Amino acid sequence: MKPENVTTFVIVIRGNEVSEYYYEQIKESWESNGFKLNRFDAYHPGNYNSRVKLNFGTSNSGKYVKKKIIKEYTPSEKAAFVSHYMIWKTIFERNIKDALIIEHDSRLRDYELFEKEWDLDKRIDVKLFGQGASCYRISPRAAGSIRNFIHLNPVINGGPMGYIADMKGDTHPYQVERTFEKLGGEIHLPVEHIYNRDKKNTIDKYSNIPKKWAKHFEKQQETVSQKRWVFVGEENEGDKD
Repeated sequence: MKPENVTTFVIVIRGNEVSEYYYEQIKESWESNGFKLNRFDAYHPGNYNSRVKLNFGTSNSGKYVKKKIIKEYTPSEKAAFVSHYMIWKTIFERNIKDALIIEHDSRLRDYELFEKEWDLDKRIDVKLFGQGASCYRISPRAAGSIRNFIHLNPVINGGPMGYIADMKGDTHPYQVERTFEKLGGEIHLPVEHIYNRDKKNTIDKYSNIPKKWAKHFEKQQETVSQKRWVFVGEENEGDKD
């Protein structure tokens, strides 16, 4: 691969202290390896409904369904989805062949591994390089398939990961590779998720569910993060999973 030929979108909320902080933490890891970063001004709760009208239903995530929780999407969750959706739309309409989408807290850990995985099979339409939908390659075919699927099934009931990697059926016939399955777990991926305990993040997931369940999922996420995330910041430097 030639990093300079990859159209790299980095989702950043312009002017948001937390989002800008993470972008500053990760950009050198990409630029020092030749990637030209195209900042995509992420949508946020104040403007996500201004250009595209998506109909958000309730989440079909297993963790909510199992607990019989009716989980509506928070404004920040909706905004995050719209940001990915608008990039998919751009990739499809402009027929961008080598497109990479990065979230603001995704840092390139191992360029050689990234390059190897990128070049292995270009027939793969969606290839995950980071945790969830934090960093992935997506082809115009896949981006178009997702757009068409949403047009035919207009109620959004999943996150970006659900649409790029978990969709199945004839309406979206593209190939997906979950790289972490092949590499033996997410901690071995070439792209790592960074987190600062003081800064936290920009997504509010649990404010609209009962408090007891919000605390349950927050505790669950904290446990998982100890194994999967890389902690950054003056007090956390060196505290790595």
